[in-house]
This record gives sequence, structure tokens and C-alpha cells, in this order.
Amino acid sequence: MISSTTDSAAETASPVLPVTHDGLKILGEKLSDFFSRIDQPKILEAGCGSGSVIRIPTEAHVSGIDISREELDKNPVVHEKIVGDLETYDLPRNEFDLVVCWDVLEHLNRPLLAMENMAAAVRPGGLLLLAFPNVRSLKAVVAKHTPLGFHKALNRWIYGERAETPGFLNFPTVLDSSIAPDRMMNFARDCNLSIDLSVLRQSGVQRRFFKKLKIGEGGIRAFDKLVGFVSFGRISVSESDCIFLFRRA
Repeated sequence: MISSTTDSAAETASPVLPVTHDGLKILGEKLSDFFSRIDQPKILEAGCGSGSVIRIPTEAHVSGIDISREELDKNPVVHEKIVGDLETYDLPRNEFDLVVCWDVLEHLNRPLLAMENMAAAVRPGGLLLLAFPNVRSLKAVVAKHTPLGFHKALNRWIYGERAETPGFLNFPTVLDSSIAPDRMMNFARDCNLSIDLSVLRQSGVQRRFFKKLKIGEGGIRAFDKLVGFVSFGRISVSESDCIFLFRRA
């Protein structure tokens, strides 16, 4: 089941991190409800590159920060474009109703600095949305220990010509242990955040990978059990990605 709570992070012993296929649907519902209460939401897309992964209200003012001016220039959603590093750029404090960072943290050498920077930019009562690979998953282990060329080749095999388009490009992967799901509670406590939603799920790219290999749900579950057994429960196949929705107290 989904974990959904407004309790203080400091009062909760540990987050519940369920496996669900409805995580994106529930996230969308929560964001729609949140936006319905704000006339002109201010949104920061962190590491946004050339596109957005969430539905942006038409009346929203969207700022975007990325290290690539070229990718930012391709982004049709962002009104204010900032070229900068999430780890070091001095983001305005208590400024945004929502900060979104999707599939970015795994590429940073010091992701915790970026997370703390983004958390400080959220206004009281606002939301911080983080999505990233689960470092305790087989997908992350493979990504961390294989070269970028392998990632690109695999992406082309899965997506074909789409792999060369914005939103499908590959970047060097670090996957620092500080973004492990079991460390998110400490992050929330230290930054005065509560956890509204926490999800472990199987990513779309991994689903496409297994589909290309003609491996169904039963085969994935069996493979998951095997990997869990040989890793003494430390590595998962199905729980390849995380979604965390935090609320600023």
C-alpha cells in the first residue's frame, strides 16, 4: 500500500516504502489537489533540461535550473531559465510552492547538498518532489558499474530512434549512497520536512527492458526472489525507482 502521512518526520520512526504500480497516479492526484488551492503556483524544475515530467498548471510561473544552457533553451515550459549547479547555486529561500527534481540526483557527486538546497527553497507548506533510482536495486548496481557507452547502447536497444531525443539522453551515473531510500527519513528530519508520499516502484525503462526480453510479471517476480536470495535481501529487482513527496513544515 501507499504511505501517505502528514506526521512530522521527527515523530515517525521510519518511512513506509511500498512497491506499487499506482504511484504515479496517486502522485498526480496529490499534485492536482495541491495546485487547486493555489491561484498562481511558483514552481522550480531542478535539473529540468529540455522538458518536464509533471503536468504544469497553465497559470503557474515556472523557473528551471540546469547546468546546460543548450538543454534549457529547448524547454518550452520554463519562464525563467537559470544556468547553475544544484549543489552550489544559491537558490532563493522560501520561494517556491513546488520544487521538482526528477531523475537528476543519481548523476550528482554530492546529491545531499542539492537536496538541502532545494528544501530551503520551498516555502512553508510547499512541496518538494524527488524521484531517482533506488541505489539498493539491481538496476542501480548495473548502472553504477557499467560505462556510459553501455547505457547509451542499451537505451538505443530499448527505445530505438527516440533514444537520441531530449528526455532520453544518458549522462554519467554516480548513484551516491546518500540517496538510499532508507536515508530519506533523516533528510526529512534535518530539513524540517514531512513525507506526504513515499513509493518504491519499477521504472518504465526497466519494464520495457523485460518486455523486449519477453519476460512477464511471473518471471520478474522469480528473478527478484533469486536476486534477493543471493544478495541476502540487500538488492531488489522490482523496487528499481523511488518517488518521495515532502512537505515543508
